[in-house]
Amino acid sequence: MIATSSKKTSESLKLGFEVADLTNDEKQQIGLDHGVVVKSISDRKISKLLSPGTVIVSMSKQDVKNVAHFKELLDKLEEDEPIVLLIRQGAGNRFIVIERS
Repeated sequence: MIATSSKKTSESLKLGFEVADLTNDEKQQIGLDHGVVVKSISDRKISKLLSPGTVIVSMSKQDVKNVAHFKELLDKLEEDEPIVLLIRQGAGNRFIVIERS
């Protein structure tokens, strides 16, 4: 996981968590050239799936380039459509599904 202290860009989302762009150093550290990092979580249900420092690698099988692209991909989903994310926590990747109501 990535430390969440110094992010250049962050965006508060109505999903119960906030994401920020990865810095170049962070990208190099985890060996990726894309993704966003979870900065904070305000929804208890989401905290069971994500934690600060978790890297979101892709959404709906598309690489997430940055916060603006994350929002763009999110906007393409129907309001009640589940959000499928590929995340990296530590050295491993896994898929999670966030149900929306």
